[in-house]
Amino acid sequence: ALVAAAVARIAAGTAGGHTVAELADALQVSRRALERRFRVALGRTPLDEIHRQRIQRAQALLAGGAAVAATASACGFNDRQRFGAAFRSRTGMTPTGFRALARGEAPV
Repeated sequence: ALVAAAVARIAAGTAGGHTVAELADALQVSRRALERRFRVALGRTPLDEIHRQRIQRAQALLAGGAAVAATASACGFNDRQRFGAAFRSRTGMTPTGFRALARGEAPV
């Protein structure tokens, strides 16, 4: 129940601002307990889940044709280069390349 509540809170706030400490406070549990429960239930940390959901939202926006800079901002990244690095590390593609491929264009 705790992990499901945490995942739902993360999903509701993928535009940024969530930290693991804020999440733990909101759920009235220690950060360590939250991390332990995440690892047992999902095999990843709360921070991994925050990043996973942010990139998943970015993929949906990019597939819809959103601009890279607007997508970065909408997903809580203040810096387009950080967004690009995070996106590339999770997907193996640049945001621009992903958007082109998702739209049936030749990847850039």
